[in-house]
Amino acid sequence: AGLRRRRPGLRIELLPVTNRFFGPSVSAAGLLTGGDVVRALAPLRSRLRREGTVVFLPRVALREGSLFLDGYRLEDLQRELGVEVVAVEPRAGALLRQLEVVVWEDR
Repeated sequence: AGLRRRRPGLRIELLPVTNRFFGPSVSAAGLLTGGDVVRALAPLRSRLRREGTVVFLPRVALREGSLFLDGYRLEDLQRELGVEVVAVEPRAGALLRQLEVVVWEDR
């Protein structure tokens, strides 16, 4: 509620990403691949760009700070999706803190 008071119209949406690289039964965030993220979000690309979306991903999906298991880099996702992509620690508090940064910076 506090975030929405500071940023009326703020919409937070959780989107599932099916792990096609290792199989749909694999649900560990650390095994998420960049290709799977692109496949999940590509159909929404124009809406995401139009709405100024910021995509948050669990940091444990990345190696060396920006590399997914399939060789995609965080920068590749940003370029292909046309939106900002931010890696966050996979904890609720970390996500809330990052959301506050986005709200305050008025991205």
